[in-house]
Amino acid sequence: MNDQQYFFDRFSEADEPLDGTSFSAAVMAKIYGESRRAVAIWAVAILIAAPVLYKLLQLTLEMVAIFTSLLPQELTVVDNAVLADIVSPVNSVGAVIAVAILVFRWIYRRVIG
Repeated sequence: MNDQQYFFDRFSEADEPLDGTSFSAAVMAKIYGESRRAVAIWAVAILIAAPVLYKLLQLTLEMVAIFTSLLPQELTVVDNAVLADIVSPVNSVGAVIAVAILVFRWIYRRVIG
């Protein structure tokens, strides 16, 4: 007996007919069950997260409103009109923050860059 016939006989003995319809139906049922479970979990998560995110958004918008109202505040009151015109670009909280950011950026680029 040659090798080819030997292997053919061995595989013929182990061959079991598979019912393709029942196998695919079982796989599809499992996938459908998992997808329904995932949709339910996401729906519950969204229902729980939505009010929390809404409240966080409200607080964030209030903080931004307070911050933007503080930016144009003058640091010092200048009586001289000419001097007031000269220092007006840097005489506010926003200007100090902008200059500080530029200085930190310059230092960062010098040290790390």
